Formats: sequence, structure tokens, C-alpha cells
Amino acid sequence: GYISVHLPRSWSYSGRLPLRLPARDDDPACCDFDEDLFQASSTGGHVLLDVGWYPSGDPAGKFICRFVVDCDWASATRDLETRDVADVLRWLARRVAEETAKP
Repeated sequence: GYISVHLPRSWSYSGRLPLRLPARDDDPACCDFDEDLFQASSTGGHVLLDVGWYPSGDPAGKFICRFVVDCDWASATRDLETRDVADVLRWLARRVAEETAKP
């Protein structure tokens, strides 16, 4: 299954976050764990929050969460590395709150 991610209406998103981590290499869930799991963008696309799984398909991998401003991937901030999807959800909520609070 997948987690419902709740964002303000002013944000758009693509992808989804899995409820559980893959248990082993032959777990069918491994196919869902790749570098393009989830992205959320603010109105106008000024800010992008990117969540990927690295290495792709590896049950021993981890989530890597990046903060990208103005599509400048070369200067993206690698904010979080974790194996816990709850950490990812907290990171998303914090970053969205920070951005929506700006004038």
C-alpha cells in the first residue's frame, strides 16, 4: 500500500510513498523503490521537494530527500537521508510549512 500525502491546494505533486520497506531482494515491492518516488512543487514551481530511493530497487537502500529552488538541481540541498518513511513525511510537512509561511 501507499501513504496519502496531504499538501495545501497551492502545491502539486506526483508519485507516491510506500507504506513499508522491501524485506529482501526478491520482494515485489523492490520494483516500487526507485529514484523518482515522489515530488511536490509549490505554486509556480519555485520550490521542488524531491524524494527518491537509493540505490534504486535495493532493499538495503534509503530515502534521500532534496530541496530544489528554481530547478537548480546542481545546487539542490540534500536535506535528509533515512530508511523511515515517517521521517520523510515529517520532512515534507516541515518544508511545505516553511515555504507556505513565506510572504
